[in-house]
Amino acid sequence: MSITIYWLLAIKSNALQIEAIVNVITARKRVWIDTMMKEEVGLIDDKNNRPVNTAVTTFVGFNTIGLILLMPFVLILLMMIVIPLSHNIHVI
Repeated sequence: MSITIYWLLAIKSNALQIEAIVNVITARKRVWIDTMMKEEVGLIDDKNNRPVNTAVTTFVGFNTIGLILLMPFVLILLMMIVIPLSHNIHVI
């Protein structure tokens, strides 16, 4: 049994129910992990009820940072295309 789960539940519920609750939580690994992530570490935030907002934010942030990191390569590629083209322009 996890001492941390005992401690968290002691604050929130009756001492007689703690053993039963901990047994239920720790019996299933997924429930145990979700409980630890939410209650102890605080990584799971139930306040965000819109997964679309999270997805759009992640998409925009990933692409923005990715474009910033790729910008030197894009500029080099463009210069490799533009400079040879500029030598072929003849003024009449």
